[in-house]
Formats: sequence, structure tokens, C-alpha cells
Amino acid sequence: MAKPKRDPIPYRLRGGPDQPKRPWLQLYIGGKYVWPYYGLVDSGSDYSVIPKELARRVGVEFDETKRQEGSAAGGKNFDYFDATNQLTVMTEVGSLTLDRAMVADEEDFILGRHDFFKRYRVTFNERDQCMEIEPFDEPRDS
Repeated sequence: MAKPKRDPIPYRLRGGPDQPKRPWLQLYIGGKYVWPYYGLVDSGSDYSVIPKELARRVGVEFDETKRQEGSAAGGKNFDYFDATNQLTVMTEVGSLTLDRAMVADEEDFILGRHDFFKRYRVTFNERDQCMEIEPFDEPRDS
């Protein structure tokens, strides 16, 4: 029996009228809805990134003595810490456990390939400014 198809999720504006619409998902974190909180669905990010202040509020642990340096799009470098525990997040499309997330002094919550894209099939539709997200039947851990 085929699963019912989910409706496309429209790209959203964040950060002001001069910013482009992007693929943001609404998030429910730690059993609470943190208003307004969104995660950017980012196929270019290897790992999910949790903003440091949010990580502290929802109980994500990290060792601030073990700072590492990463790089983002456009060659921008940033400091991060490895999360030492998991965080379960509810999204508009279902539950997601972040088991190898990074914690950084960034404003945006990033849903990256290691966590999000291993559990969900994502199709970006730039022409119509929306995305389709379907869960895989069985996530593969590889």
C-alpha cells in the first residue's frame, strides 16, 4: 500500500524583506514549541548545527574546552563544539534525533546531511519555491 503524499512545504522568509525565501522547517524542541524556531534544510551541511544559546536552554551538552574550527559556504570559518548527547526534535514532517550535532555561536539551526537527509528524502523545487520531504521506510546507518 502506497503512503499518502505530503503537501509541498513552501520556502519561507526569515531575517527581513531583502532576504530570499529559503527552505525552513518549523521545529518543536525538547517537548516544547520554541516560538518562532525554524531549522534550515541544508544539503550542503555535513552535520546539523544547533545554536549555542538554544543548546543550553534545551539541555544539549558540549565541552567548551574542546573548540574546533569548521568552514561554511563561501569559505566562512566558524568555531563549534561536538554535542555529547542526543537531541530529539519534532519537525513538520516527523521526529528527528540529532546524534552527532555541532553546537556553534550561530543564529540559525541547520538540519544537515548526517541527521536529516539520512532519514528523509528531500526534493527542492526552486522554480515553485517549495520542498517535498518524505521519510525513508528504514533509515540506514552508514
